[in-house]
Amino acid sequence: MKQSLQPIDEFFLFMNYVSLDLVQKDLANRFKVHQSTVSRIINTWNNFLYEVLGEIGIWLDEETIKENLAHVFADYSDTHVILDCTELHSQTPDSLLLQSEVYSTYKSHSTFKGLIGIAPHGSVTFISPLYEGCISDREILKQSGLVSLLKPSMAIMVDKGFLVEDLAHCKVYIPALLKKKSQLSAAEVRKTQSIARLRVHVERVIRRQTAQSRETGHNFHLLHLIGFWSAGTLDRRSEFSGEFGRSLRSQTPERGAGRE
Repeated sequence: MKQSLQPIDEFFLFMNYVSLDLVQKDLANRFKVHQSTVSRIINTWNNFLYEVLGEIGIWLDEETIKENLAHVFADYSDTHVILDCTELHSQTPDSLLLQSEVYSTYKSHSTFKGLIGIAPHGSVTFISPLYEGCISDREILKQSGLVSLLKPSMAIMVDKGFLVEDLAHCKVYIPALLKKKSQLSAAEVRKTQSIARLRVHVERVIRRQTAQSRETGHNFHLLHLIGFWSAGTLDRRSEFSGEFGRSLRSQTPERGAGRE
């Protein structure tokens, strides 16, 4: 059994792990190294590639969005990004304080939560840092930095849980809410249905990036997490390293514009 691998072989191992979702025991057998070596290689390359690829801008400008606008968005042609949150299961921390922070009432489990945005033509254009599972959709939008990228000429499309009209300096397409009404009007029902049909695209992206882990039996996110650095506390730098994993599996058109 080998004690170490050459850097090119380590990189190839990491690419197999990210793109094929191979379990660490399988990779250890394939590369003839100990499973702990596989774990070290994955963590090292994950952190390194995050530092390198994390600087790549994926936010698209308005011109690029309009040039690639799908015809199904004809009634919402100013939509710049479709937003949704996803939660990733995590181990339960020993600290009671941390347990209360990462516990998600929606998932009834300890989770970390991230915000994902896609352009109307399907390209992922925004990935937030990860936050504790107890955070609200409104608060995660506020803290993610997305608001500063929005312009008055843009519009965002969100689910009914995103009550952010006062935060976003642009138009917000959101399903109609009952509030104090007994039922929605016919126009509100049609609007809600049309938005739901379009928002399903971002939900499909999230589902496509999520697979059932053969190793743990829990949901395993192929965007991957950049580890929760030792000490049992959540490092605020923990983010999706999705730019790498997504580049291996993406079926969407090439994106050219950078972060503004």
